[in-house]
Amino acid sequence: MKESPVYQLVKLVWKNASVPSHAQLNRSLQSALTLAIESKMKFAKGDFAAIRKAFSGQHWMGSSLEGWYTMAICAKNTSACVSFEASTGRSPFRYGRQRLHIRSILYLPDGTLAVVTSFSKDGKSLLACVYDSQATQYVAYGAKVVRRVRLTCKDVRDLGRKVEKKLETA
Repeated sequence: MKESPVYQLVKLVWKNASVPSHAQLNRSLQSALTLAIESKMKFAKGDFAAIRKAFSGQHWMGSSLEGWYTMAICAKNTSACVSFEASTGRSPFRYGRQRLHIRSILYLPDGTLAVVTSFSKDGKSLLACVYDSQATQYVAYGAKVVRRVRLTCKDVRDLGRKVEKKLETA
């Protein structure tokens, strides 16, 4: 298998970093992966899984990888998103033209705003919460959950289409 440039970058840091501790090596590996995502380097479909396995990713990538997915979405690095989705077996939850991640905001059918708080382990649904205060990506500490809504990929896609139609007619 040919190694992608992203894999090669992480491998280069893994093999050549001259740091005195694992903590510093982990931060260096995090920096390399961040650079790859934010500079929109092309990820191979299997990169997230291969990097996690080959370079002790459980120590520096986090247990869920959701932060990396959020970073990839915000950086508009589609190949990194696809690689993440392949590594987790999760289909993208598309709301209009945007992939959803933890802390994404979406309109529910009744017009209220909800914040994505988690994805199911099987990748088939997400949980979104409606709070007592106006929803933003950064819900105020102490805000009370008014309602929890579980949505499938299809539900999210349908909601996104409705919102786009409303925007087109506005």
